[in-house]
Amino acid sequence: MLLFLREREREVVVVRDLKIFFSYNALGSSENNLTLKQQIPSHTSMYERAVLSFEREKDISFFFTMLQLPRKISSDVDLVGPLRNYLKSEANRGGGGGVWSSIFGSGKESSGIEKHEDSLAQFNDLRKRATSSSSSASVVMKNLAKYFEQISYAESKFPVGDSIRVKFSWNNAFSEKKKKRSLNTLSEEKICVLFNMGCVHTELAIEADADALQEKARHFRLAAGIFAATRGFVAGEDMSKMSDLHTETLEMCEAIAIASAQTCFYEKAVKAKMSPKTLCKLAMGCKSLFE
Repeated sequence: MLLFLREREREVVVVRDLKIFFSYNALGSSENNLTLKQQIPSHTSMYERAVLSFEREKDISFFFTMLQLPRKISSDVDLVGPLRNYLKSEANRGGGGGVWSSIFGSGKESSGIEKHEDSLAQFNDLRKRATSSSSSASVVMKNLAKYFEQISYAESKFPVGDSIRVKFSWNNAFSEKKKKRSLNTLSEEKICVLFNMGCVHTELAIEADADALQEKARHFRLAAGIFAATRGFVAGEDMSKMSDLHTETLEMCEAIAIASAQTCFYEKAVKAKMSPKTLCKLAMGCKSLFE
């Protein structure tokens, strides 16, 4: 992704000359435009495309691309067995006393645990749906939000990573390698889920109707906020083995989401036929954000 951004810099660098271009184009003279192309050397063939495109369509939106960020992919995990075993052990601890014993019973009366098997199975199924790659982005977003809420609550109730051994396997979102890393705590799991929520918002933005620029911008802004929040959670955890969750990477994701939102406002300004001066300011804003 970083390499991709460096490649894009060659494309957007011509935007710094657009103010001059707009001022010449406003004169309405093709001769002036020809003189402008002769006076300003093209940085790449993209410059010629900018001139021709603006002359024909008054649009240079191809300079700024709204980007969809890839989700992290996870393998299925069995949560039912480890959680059931923990509840049984806690119910039997200290001769059957304590809160878990009062809920699930103890010893031969531990059949109470079976009454809660369905809840454990639902929690396990919720994770599968939240990490599914086959469902639509809108459905996955709802499941991710529900799962994030549940693990935020369970985090203080179940010592996953201590008394409860579970391995949550996640890949690197920006790596072509399929190798997954194992995480051991619910707090680490929560960070991965939150990161995916940001990525899915970029998917929803891209999937929105081409004319629904306000909706697209809203999803990109939400994605940027989520990536910023993810940085806060990462600050308290050791996520060194997940390079896509490093602070610098999350800052990049936030910047991409903000730049994509700015692109929506630029395209909206183009459709509204705003003045070349306004378009230039918005274009320069997009350029600085993508850099």
